[in-house]
Amino acid sequence: MALLLLAMALPLSASAASRKEPMRFDRGQRGLRPFIGATGDLQAGLSTTVGGNKFVFGLDLELGEDTGLAYLVGLHLGTGDNAFLLQPVVQVHWRFDLGMPLVPWVGGGVGVRLGFASYQATNLAIAFRVAMGAEYFVSETVAVGTQLVLPDIGPRFLPSVTTVGTVEWIIGPHIRF
Repeated sequence: MALLLLAMALPLSASAASRKEPMRFDRGQRGLRPFIGATGDLQAGLSTTVGGNKFVFGLDLELGEDTGLAYLVGLHLGTGDNAFLLQPVVQVHWRFDLGMPLVPWVGGGVGVRLGFASYQATNLAIAFRVAMGAEYFVSETVAVGTQLVLPDIGPRFLPSVTTVGTVEWIIGPHIRF
């Protein structure tokens, strides 16, 4: 009788051990997000080198927690309107668990915008960001994602004080490590 119980228990424990946990796409995201995109001027105050219509590109480093909270540090570069934009950003995201490879998120943050142009003085502004996006994981480690920042707005301090703002849309892969 004991041998029969042991024989019945072995396949059960072996099948339980062979079951894999479902992939968790929303939790513990640590990875790189290279991207390209565009910005559009909100016409908030003067058109400046830190605002305006630009082609943007850059790299974000995302450090996620198991709770769905993720911290992002990035460098956004832009060119257009005869100017060059340099913007380091810091954001916080909350990722939603849908139980599938599509992971939407919302967040916010701040950036420091430096605009350089040959025809104007250097511009310096602080940009407050409200962001939303989604990523679709094609594997456990690679996703395609998009982000919309609406608005990316704040005060400009140099060469004079005014308000500047843009809408930003970016797309790119997310590579987890």
